[in-house]
Amino acid sequence: FVFLILRGAEVYDLEICYWKIIPGLELFVTPPLLDTAAEILCFPETDRAEELSELAYRFMMKLVGSCDRLATDPVSPALRSARKHILKHFDRPLQVEELAAIANMSYAYFCREFARHFGIPPNKYIARLRFDKAINLLQNSLLSIKEISGCCGFSSTVYFCRAFAKRFDMPPGDYRKRKKE
Repeated sequence: FVFLILRGAEVYDLEICYWKIIPGLELFVTPPLLDTAAEILCFPETDRAEELSELAYRFMMKLVGSCDRLATDPVSPALRSARKHILKHFDRPLQVEELAAIANMSYAYFCREFARHFGIPPNKYIARLRFDKAINLLQNSLLSIKEISGCCGFSSTVYFCRAFAKRFDMPPGDYRKRKKE
């Protein structure tokens, strides 16, 4: 069983929800699935339960479709080991060439297969993991921005701040202040 709550503070940041890992279950969260979730979250206040139920039903059907993809197109053990390596070592410098070698694939083939199975190229997957970790630390820790950039595998604090501001339209310090308010 997968239990989903379609309200609460956790669902407002789709970037973080995208990467939540449920042990033993691989979800292929596709843009249509995220669009439907965003539609539910942005739906105007209404007393019409049938409208909200219809949106939730559409979301669940897309979720089932994403799980069906796993059954028809299983992830190879080589790709799983590369992803496991990413999850374990995303706080260090990672090269896609290194991941391709772990998967015993050529660079181009690895990138193609990774994107096909996980819906995103490996370098973007790593970046999202790093940003998700950074957001978590910004919201739930007292670590400095410098410490957070180091914990999340960014090569420098300056690079982290620039990349964060580009992605979220605000520097990490402002993000932290805004979320605490």
